[in-house]
Amino acid sequence: MKSHVLSLLGLCAASAVASTTNSRLQLLKHLHGDKIAEFAASYDRTEAETAILQTRDSSNSSHSFLNEKTKRFAVDGSAIPLVKYNAGESYAGLLPISDKKDEENNLFFWFFPTDNPEVKDKKEITIWMNGGPGCSSLLGFLQENGPFVWRPGTKAPIANPWSWHHLTNIVWIEQPVTVGFSTGNATIHNEDELAEQFMGFWKNFIETFSMQGYKIYVVGESYGGYYAPYISSHFVDAKDTTYFDLQGLMVVDGLSFNGELQSEAIAEAFVEQNYNFMPLDDPTMATIRNVSDSCGYRDYLEKYWTYPPSGPQPALVPWINDLGNGTTEYKKGCGNLWSDIYTYAKVDNPCFNIYNIQDHCPDVTNALADDKPYFNRQDVKKAIHAPLNVQWSECVSSPFVKGDESEPPSKYELPNVIDKTKNVMYVQGGTDFILPPSGVLLGIQNMTWGGQLGFQSRPTDPFYVPRWGSGVLEGNYYGSTLPDRAGVVGTTHTERGLTVVVTGLSGHEGPQYASTAAFRQLEKLLGRVDSLSDTVPFTLPELRKIVQDEKPLGKGTYPIPFLVLLNLATLTGFNVIICVVGGQCLSAISSGSITPTVGIVIIAIVSLIVSFAGFKVLHIFESFSSIPALISIIITAGVGGNGLTKQSAPADGATAADMLTFGMIMAAYQIPWGAIASDLTTYFDPKVPSWRVFHYTYWGLLTPTVLLMTLGAAIAGALPNNPAWKEGNEAYGIGGVLAAMLSSAGGFGKFVVVLQSLSLLGNTCSSFYAVTLNFQALAPMFLRVPRYIFAVVVTAIIIPVAIYAYRDFYTSLSNFMSLISYWSASFVGIVIADHVVIRRCRFDSYDLSIWNNANELPLGVAAIASGVLSFGLVVPCVREEWYTGPIASKTGDIGFEIAFTLSALAYVPLRLLEKKLSGR
Repeated sequence: MKSHVLSLLGLCAASAVASTTNSRLQLLKHLHGDKIAEFAASYDRTEAETAILQTRDSSNSSHSFLNEKTKRFAVDGSAIPLVKYNAGESYAGLLPISDKKDEENNLFFWFFPTDNPEVKDKKEITIWMNGGPGCSSLLGFLQENGPFVWRPGTKAPIANPWSWHHLTNIVWIEQPVTVGFSTGNATIHNEDELAEQFMGFWKNFIETFSMQGYKIYVVGESYGGYYAPYISSHFVDAKDTTYFDLQGLMVVDGLSFNGELQSEAIAEAFVEQNYNFMPLDDPTMATIRNVSDSCGYRDYLEKYWTYPPSGPQPALVPWINDLGNGTTEYKKGCGNLWSDIYTYAKVDNPCFNIYNIQDHCPDVTNALADDKPYFNRQDVKKAIHAPLNVQWSECVSSPFVKGDESEPPSKYELPNVIDKTKNVMYVQGGTDFILPPSGVLLGIQNMTWGGQLGFQSRPTDPFYVPRWGSGVLEGNYYGSTLPDRAGVVGTTHTERGLTVVVTGLSGHEGPQYASTAAFRQLEKLLGRVDSLSDTVPFTLPELRKIVQDEKPLGKGTYPIPFLVLLNLATLTGFNVIICVVGGQCLSAISSGSITPTVGIVIIAIVSLIVSFAGFKVLHIFESFSSIPALISIIITAGVGGNGLTKQSAPADGATAADMLTFGMIMAAYQIPWGAIASDLTTYFDPKVPSWRVFHYTYWGLLTPTVLLMTLGAAIAGALPNNPAWKEGNEAYGIGGVLAAMLSSAGGFGKFVVVLQSLSLLGNTCSSFYAVTLNFQALAPMFLRVPRYIFAVVVTAIIIPVAIYAYRDFYTSLSNFMSLISYWSASFVGIVIADHVVIRRCRFDSYDLSIWNNANELPLGVAAIASGVLSFGLVVPCVREEWYTGPIASKTGDIGFEIAFTLSALAYVPLRLLEKKLSGR
């Protein structure tokens, strides 16, 4: 056995080397004008709270954009009717849609420069537009994200702590012509003509406010899902950064895809998902399901709503017949499911709101939808330079001559903007029935951008809204006048420049129903935060120091700690063995002045220091560390070559039991490295062909292992017949043998031994870093601990264990290698069975987006159970110096083979059962 173990010297060295227009308009015809009462806020505003929100504005006496050209648009912030505080600097009025002197068509705007002193110098502006088609953007201003808001059910307008002008310059624009206060005649037929008119207006706006070169962000809500992408696409295609430097696009609950997909196809699925808000009776639900089945809605979703997409969706959906000559009709019984569900829900809840299914009776007052809307007051018109002769209304019947003749922007405009800006966001409310989030996701899966069709992974990442207060509505802290949710409030996903985010308890008008969530989304659009899953605070100075939740945000899996502990034990054990070998080498070349204990400490501490540098430095280190390792091995074999010829007399032929035992040890050494492969390949190119990965890995392990194992065996065979080698082994272990082999080279030989000891760092440094990641996977609370702390902890464990193991190194090494081989075999058997039998060798069956989501990952019970059960037969098949099982006494050690086979066989039925019961 000692000769087998001694040959593991070679292993250590080897490691070192090695949709239609009509249906669309019907769907959104009275998007705002006919809408049912919206969600009410019922709190009052105190003088103390008012003072908090006024702090920044009242202290700001300068006007950033006031000059001779803009003064005719300047709004007196202290004279806005019913607004009881100074709203600060703003500008409003009409600007023409072209540079023609006789231009009669004008768009109305209300522009608020940012009041955030930290971003006043940023040359950027955000455009907000509502949808309809034909609805005023002042709806968004007064009820969603403006500096002051008058939400339905409240007594008067109040300052909005979540106003978007706290983050950036923003302008609300009523467009197209005839909408709101915008004057002129409807002359457009499609979105391209709309975009051309808007660009003419925008150029005039830029010149008026001297914003040449400003970065532009466009946000459109509802039918703005048509407006905004078309306008944005025209901006980027203009290639004019002086006036049209588009940097990003956000669509809030928008219609951008085939209207059939965004409403009709997913209607039944929406009711099923939101039964608590729409508790229809069983006969009604049976009718809905029958229509969904007979029309093919459910089959359509199952086929095309997949990740990655199963393929392009048909141009004509299955529930519509093509009659030829460009005409179509619904199949019998199809095309009315969405409206039927609305009717059913309205019977049960007379106040059912398609824009937010959470709403309920009684209806609440609405300052914009009542007989005398706020913006139709003459004093309000005068204050904001609106035309006094225009009768303002929420929406007009249609701003197009004969309806919008445009194709959905998902065909060209959206992909164009995504590919050119890499910054497009689709924001959806989870309780929006008129345009449910699932319809948007279905549409995305039929859109090609960035060279691929749809999202490749299912959206599962948490959408985190930063904490902003104490969670108690009393108190004079920022945001208490308009409290809203914080924490994980939805789901988000980003691929190839497109981000989708669904806010769970939010309706159609996102900034109204989820102000804090919308605020965070704008921060993402503007580039203030990198990810909607980040737990960094809001970027406002007032909120920057609020303590936030720690990651992971509710993610994790229950069996993980058990497996992590096994992996930790394996990695730690390897590091112990390597530190012992390295310590022996240092002790040998110093003739004992450096004791093996000190040598062990040196190797462990150096490994710790290098591991602090992180992945990138480790990769660089490993790229070069193999070179001196290989050179030193060649030198050792050359200098000590004569001694290798003094082999002992051939022993009796190896038995089958010996071969099984030795093969088990070899496999045990190689397999565990797979557990840290993903840790160490983070920065590798994912586009490398799989055949290259296989061959580089396989031959990179096989070649040095075979050659160096052979060298190790040769050294072991010659050891008894080389007195100096034998003496070195007895005094310093493996290090002593190497020193003796190189003794004839004098000081250079000692230098080579030092190189060999330091080459072992290629093993320890990477596994030290992997150990820290394993510690963090044990429990969520460990994520709060800096990783270097765990590196220090594991070093403190390795050093004393290595010193103890040194006392009887060969027995320690043999026992360790044997034990890890059994669980490694079980691990590999389960992984192979899952990949080959359960997943049919399909790599696309691995949904990488849910790798850390406990709600979607397999429970892990089947894997754990099959591994544990297999050990019932493994134990009798174990043959070690400290224990020999009854079966092993006759067959040799076949524990490795039994663990592999039984674990794989038991896993398949257990996993199928687990999948059937859990659905995961």
